[in-house]
Amino acid sequence: MTKNSFDVAKLVKEKGNEAFEAKDYVTARLLYSKAMEIDPSQYIYPLNSAIANLKLERWRDAESNATAVLEMVPDNLKALYRRGLARTELRQWSQARQDIQAFIDGGGCSAAGHAVLDTITRFEAASTLDPINDRSNDSSEASEKLSPDDVSGLAIRDSKVAGQGVFATREFKKGDTILREKPLLTIPLVRFRDQPAHVKAALRKLSPKNTARFLSLDNTHPGDCCADRLPHHASKIFDSNMIMLPGDNGDIAICFYAARFNHSCAPNTWHVFETTTGEFRMFATRPIREGEEIFREYSYASTEEMHCSPRTWRQAELQRLLHFTCACALCVLPDTAAVQASDARRVQLGQVFGNLQKEKSAIQGMSLTLLVEGMRMSRKEGILDVALVFMALAMAVCAHHSDWASAKYWAEMITDEFGEGGLEEVQDSEDFRKYLFQPELLPGAGLGPQEDFSGIRLD
Repeated sequence: MTKNSFDVAKLVKEKGNEAFEAKDYVTARLLYSKAMEIDPSQYIYPLNSAIANLKLERWRDAESNATAVLEMVPDNLKALYRRGLARTELRQWSQARQDIQAFIDGGGCSAAGHAVLDTITRFEAASTLDPINDRSNDSSEASEKLSPDDVSGLAIRDSKVAGQGVFATREFKKGDTILREKPLLTIPLVRFRDQPAHVKAALRKLSPKNTARFLSLDNTHPGDCCADRLPHHASKIFDSNMIMLPGDNGDIAICFYAARFNHSCAPNTWHVFETTTGEFRMFATRPIREGEEIFREYSYASTEEMHCSPRTWRQAELQRLLHFTCACALCVLPDTAAVQASDARRVQLGQVFGNLQKEKSAIQGMSLTLLVEGMRMSRKEGILDVALVFMALAMAVCAHHSDWASAKYWAEMITDEFGEGGLEEVQDSEDFRKYLFQPELLPGAGLGPQEDFSGIRLD
């Protein structure tokens, strides 16, 4: 156990204490449990968890916590007393008496101890065959569950792809908003060796409930994996779920709900970060049926690398970064020929990007033919966020050369491809929608030599 790991566990325990003092025993219990998970060598964490479980009438959990303490510190009076209370509620009369008597004999409060002994005697005399009211198996308190009350139309369920995923509980049309949320926490883009310190600082600012939410997220770096760059539990969770935000500062964020979506190399959503509202937003790129799993793309490698590399590279990169093997529909194609065709399109897409970069970076130097080629391949591969970029560039190229009919054609293609609903939420949507309806207002419109692109269309 490293010093950094101990510090995070201690911080989590302190957040649990805040929740307990506020009588939020559910959050307190979750935080104490996480502290135990991070550092199982410290008896104070199960000791605190025991009292939270007593408050929640989780008698068996409280007994287990107190027993764990006594295995580390055999004469701990608080653990004896709390286990005695739990065993009283579990009708384990003899064992409860032994615990409370040991508490008294060890120097614990005699009045409190004898009051419990009297209660045991009274309860035992009135004992019935009624079921014991123990809530230890109550899973409704798990804060990591995605509730329809929190996000309409979504639910967490077991996934065929990986563990659990997010599923649609209603139909979504192409362009519909699936999710919008503000990040749980954000840190600046810094060197890897500096990231853990920033994560800890951000964690200190979270409320107890949001701390519990953060800690409920998956950790794809088990054990001592990546300990050289991720020295504590919180930094591993952060690295497993982070999302890169746009902008000059290039901040990194954790979005609680967005983190629950599984990865796909051909997702049925695309996402943006709206800088004006500070919201992460996801949209459907095609109709999504009720009961269908919803995916997003994890962009840990560069977007171009993920979009323009064959399956073996993508899987190796995700394994290297996040220690999982992608099992999305594109990566588990049973037909070898289909896999080879997909890989070929990805490589060709990379060549399109490369050729565009060789040309002038300004709009006037871009080849509309190359852009259309990129659109076709990205649509075929199901990476429609790339298709949107190509379409927007095509609109700008045509407007630059005063081909207003072609510019409007590409504007209509964007609307058809992504739907009015999606476009309303696009980053800088007000300007973008203005350009769709009036491409002559685009920066650089009409400044190039007039050209006719009417012979270059997508379909």
